[in-house]
Amino acid sequence: MAKLLKTAQDIGIKTSIDIVSENSNRYKHIVPPSLKYTNYCVINELEAGKSVGITLRDGSGKLLIKKIPEVIFKLKDMGVRDWVVIHTPEGSFGYEGKEIHRVPSLLIENKCIKGTVGAGDAFVSGVLYGALKGFCLRASMELGTAAAASSLLEEDSTSGVKRYAELLGMYRDFPKRKFEEELHC
Repeated sequence: MAKLLKTAQDIGIKTSIDIVSENSNRYKHIVPPSLKYTNYCVINELEAGKSVGITLRDGSGKLLIKKIPEVIFKLKDMGVRDWVVIHTPEGSFGYEGKEIHRVPSLLIENKCIKGTVGAGDAFVSGVLYGALKGFCLRASMELGTAAAASSLLEEDSTSGVKRYAELLGMYRDFPKRKFEEELHC
C-alpha cells in the first residue's frame, strides 16, 4: 500500500487512508509505512490506537480523551502530511499541524437510529469532501460529523446520508454531545 500511495503522491494526487477495524496486532506493522505517503489520515480510535500501540478506551469502554493528543502527534510524526483525524462515537479530534480541533458528535435519539453500518465511512466521506473543496479542517470535521449522524437514520450504509446543504443545517441545528473531560496538549 505504501508503494501505491507514494506513486500517487509522486504524480500529484492527494492521498488518504482509512483502515478496516479488526481485532489483531497487525496495525503497528502495516499502517506506519503508509503514513509518510498519506495526506489525510482519517481513522477511528481503535485503528489509531492500535497503529501506535496506545489504547484509547479503558476496560469499561470509556474514551481516554487525555491520550488522544499523544496518538495524534505520533501519527503525524510518522509522516502524515496534512490532516490526522480520529473519529469516535463521542466526537472527532483532528490536527493539521497547528492545533487539535475537537468536534462533538450530534445527539440523535436512540429511537431514531435505524443502523450504524457505514457511519464511520460517512464521516470519512464528509471530511474528504471538505478537503477536496478546500474547507478548513474543523469545517470538514463538522461536515463529516453530520454525514455520520445522518447515516444513522436509515438501516443501510448510504441512503440516510443527506445532501451538502442539509448536512450543514443538521450540524447547525442538532444538539451536540458534551465531552466528559478536557483535552490537554
